[in-house]
Amino acid sequence: MIKPEKDIQKEIIWSIRAYSDSDYSGDTEKRLSITGFIIFVMGVPVSWKSCAQRSVTISSTEAEYVALSETCAEIMFIRQVLECMG
Repeated sequence: MIKPEKDIQKEIIWSIRAYSDSDYSGDTEKRLSITGFIIFVMGVPVSWKSCAQRSVTISSTEAEYVALSETCAEIMFIRQVLECMG
């Protein structure tokens, strides 16, 4: 007798990994810091950015915080896209 297989729905675990960095006062003319980040989903790069920050920061810690906040905003967007995909 053959037993019917149960309908088991496998759950996909999405792994998101992100790296961010900033270069404090990297733009010597305007004194703007540079933000850079890359985001991987399941080991594949899906989003990256490197650009000048919108405001002048007064310390390297503040520049890193601004870069991290931009990275977190992008991660939240990617999570919403993945949730909509199921």
